[in-house]
Amino acid sequence: MFDIHFDQTKTNPDPLLTRGRITIGNFSELFESDLSFWGRHDYERQWKLAIERVVNEREDSCLIVSMANPAKSNFIVIWPLYPEVDTVHVQNHLLFLNECRAPFSIDAPWDSMQSRSVRSEDEERVSEWSISIDKIRRWLERL
Repeated sequence: MFDIHFDQTKTNPDPLLTRGRITIGNFSELFESDLSFWGRHDYERQWKLAIERVVNEREDSCLIVSMANPAKSNFIVIWPLYPEVDTVHVQNHLLFLNECRAPFSIDAPWDSMQSRSVRSEDEERVSEWSISIDKIRRWLERL
């Protein structure tokens, strides 16, 4: 199963933060999204576009889960999606805006992320989850 959504049941005492969850197969993790720049619907719209890019074009993509104003912030929290045949490899990254391979664009954030690597700069194994592209497609169909 693949899923990404905001938690509808829990309220956050900070009105500029909301909680969400990403599920990739048997793995599930909570995240907090900054609402100072984007609202929930902006994130959800971006997730749909990112998933459509992976499913329909089989191109690298990313899910933005937390972003302050990019003109004033240092990083954005993303989940890169790397399609490979019928599998999508998913990682969790901080996208440091001063280290992007291309100038950051809200309309094409995937242009700024690094190519897939399974090792960090220190040669440590990067946490990565793999899921079939069909399971990601089902997320789109449920919308």
